[in-house]
Amino acid sequence: MPYYQLEPSVPGDLANETGVDYTVVPPRFTETPIYEFVMPPEADLVTALATYFVTPALADAIIAAQITGVSFADARVTVDDQVHVVYPGTDIGTWLWMKVDGIEGVHDAWRAGRLGYLTVNERFMDLLRRFRLHDAEITEVPDGA
Repeated sequence: MPYYQLEPSVPGDLANETGVDYTVVPPRFTETPIYEFVMPPEADLVTALATYFVTPALADAIIAAQITGVSFADARVTVDDQVHVVYPGTDIGTWLWMKVDGIEGVHDAWRAGRLGYLTVNERFMDLLRRFRLHDAEITEVPDGA
């Protein structure tokens, strides 16, 4: 069965890298990162520096489907001042931090490769296809590759 490596949309970056352990690849977060949006999000799944944030609707669907290999925590998000200048009235909504800690072949989601790409099985990908994945790069990896 194929699996999928995802590189989600990047409408921002980490505002504060405190609590990031760079001695491991991908970096490990020892505290909740702060995600700063520099443009309005057009997706339900976004990324920065090997960490992932999702909308509550996507998190609810993942939990309801009993997807394994991920967990959620409250996210700390900010909006760059320029967003309000360029996109007046922008509301980024609420976001959750999606921690990916699954094991390949055991869970529905895991990190793969040297860069720790978000990797999901077909069941998880089918769920994700029902949500906005604007600008996400999705690579199908055939079975046995």
